[in-house]
Amino acid sequence: MLASFRPDLKITFYFTLVIIASCFSDIHSQRSKLSLRVELLSEYLSRDSFSGFSESKHALALIDSLYIEALRISESDKSEALYTLMFTTIQYRMVPLRIPFTPFSLNYPLLSPSSHLFDKKNKNIPSFFLFDSKFTNSDDRDKLAHFFGSAYLSYNGLGFISLLIGFYIEGFEDLFIENNSFDVRDLSINILGYHFGKQLQKEVSELPSSYIILHNLKHFLLKSG
Repeated sequence: MLASFRPDLKITFYFTLVIIASCFSDIHSQRSKLSLRVELLSEYLSRDSFSGFSESKHALALIDSLYIEALRISESDKSEALYTLMFTTIQYRMVPLRIPFTPFSLNYPLLSPSSHLFDKKNKNIPSFFLFDSKFTNSDDRDKLAHFFGSAYLSYNGLGFISLLIGFYIEGFEDLFIENNSFDVRDLSINILGYHFGKQLQKEVSELPSSYIILHNLKHFLLKSG
């Protein structure tokens, strides 16, 4: 069941770092506005008209549509749109954190939409949009949180943190996170998000699909060669 999806360390660190990066703001006010935006975007993603898009050739179009809708409800604020997309595309409510060097653990609550939207929006999250999906057991649903989280950090000048997380986090997995898993493709999607966020800094109109298509083309050529 999607609600029991188990997170990996990299996404956990994204949320921690994003919260730290936002400490200069009014946290209560910001969280309230973010919660409303996540609710609105989850409601958009939960539409019945998108139910067949997630696992079809329309998955990339749905990803772009989500980004455009996030921009709309964020009043064209790209940073807030990416922030909202990251929280909307996670598939769980809690992160199981292990307290280092102790037998104890705790569940850290994450911002999520209302219960009546949670499972439905998870079901509609785009999947199988990466070329190499068919060679793995992954359906790619978790990759969008990586992509938009990395893009958020990159857009706000913290892209180096995103890259460091991707390359150096493996050694910390057993220490902090229960039931963690490592997917080397997370590194690729982190880098795609990094470049997407950097490009958005240039005040140009970019869509996520263009970066995913380039990624897929590269892997197609490698497989063909």
